Amino acid sequence: MNQNPMSPTSTSVIKTRYTDTQTATKSPVSNILPPVPWEDIGRHAPKLLPIAERKATDPLPAADYVIITWTSAEWFALDHIFINSQKEGNAYSHEFRRNWHAYTRGAADYIGEEQSGQLWGYFQMVEICDLSDRPYRVLLFKSNSHLAHAPWIAGLSAMLQCILEDTKTDFIYTIGTAGGARLNQSLGDAVVANSAVLKLQRPENVGDPGNGESYRCPSWYPATSLIAEVEDKLLFKMDAVANQDSFEALYQTLQANHSGDASMEHVALEDLLNEALSPTSLATPKIQALEDVPLLTTDFYYVANGNNSDAFSFLEMDDAVIGREANKLGVPWACIRNISDPIVPGLTRDGKIIPESIRNDWSGSIYTSFGLFSSYNGALATWAT
Repeated sequence: MNQNPMSPTSTSVIKTRYTDTQTATKSPVSNILPPVPWEDIGRHAPKLLPIAERKATDPLPAADYVIITWTSAEWFALDHIFINSQKEGNAYSHEFRRNWHAYTRGAADYIGEEQSGQLWGYFQMVEICDLSDRPYRVLLFKSNSHLAHAPWIAGLSAMLQCILEDTKTDFIYTIGTAGGARLNQSLGDAVVANSAVLKLQRPENVGDPGNGESYRCPSWYPATSLIAEVEDKLLFKMDAVANQDSFEALYQTLQANHSGDASMEHVALEDLLNEALSPTSLATPKIQALEDVPLLTTDFYYVANGNNSDAFSFLEMDDAVIGREANKLGVPWACIRNISDPIVPGLTRDGKIIPESIRNDWSGSIYTSFGLFSSYNGALATWAT
């Protein structure tokens, strides 16, 4: 990876990570999510609330909280934790989608990409009780509008305005997968942030007046009192799927994909397994509360290298726009992202450069294989707050 953290990577990696196809891609690991043992922390599962008969063009119902996510794996994990947590979930099955409600109000003037799905997206409503058993109406939203695809930042901003206007929500969360910005952010960890920096490079976005700006939620940061219990008793232990056997299978695929690349001969599996993929850290996933440490939102996908991105809490592709639109209306916001693609080393153990193409493909394979399980942890971290 180029040491400049603003350098975009290949289009193929962007498509692997951010189109709505992830759970359809077979990987060397299981796609079964376990049930959530709520009783281990003395709590109970969220309760699904009924939605009255409606048209897709109708406004969204009122909500106390809104939680937005994007990709198929993120969507499945969101549904699993907040709606179907009492049983195993098979991510290869799309049956759960039938129960979600389409939302298109305000989208008629925008054209999205067919592979991303109908604008704006789909929603469900659940009830969650806080520690005093006070109930809250929480709207779950699966977005088909994304900063790196048509209708670009204009569409993403318009969708957010519609959601905020309809729900009159008191708080809004964005959740989902993200790139690690620090070596102590391991695969499957979750990070809680309340500030963001927006860096855009695509021609469809670069002229936006917010490009280069920073955004911060000035009035709120999510509660952290349940984080320790959720870390200890509920998070998915990533070493159950991300282990030596699965890494070796991914490495063999990487070798096959770069069979004509002479530099691949100098890159061993051990060169790619750093602190963020170590067995110890994968057995003990954590939730990092990084208040006032900005995340980085870009419209391209890149992989952090060494300490070139440690000024940020994590790396992703939408959240600063959500923060900007929420700030305009005075709606408190937070971003809880799971580390699905940690930092990849830039050098082999004997000091040879690992080419960008190899680093990107390794990162993409980690994301595709394990992003479902890291998303499970991110959704639980969101519930905890």
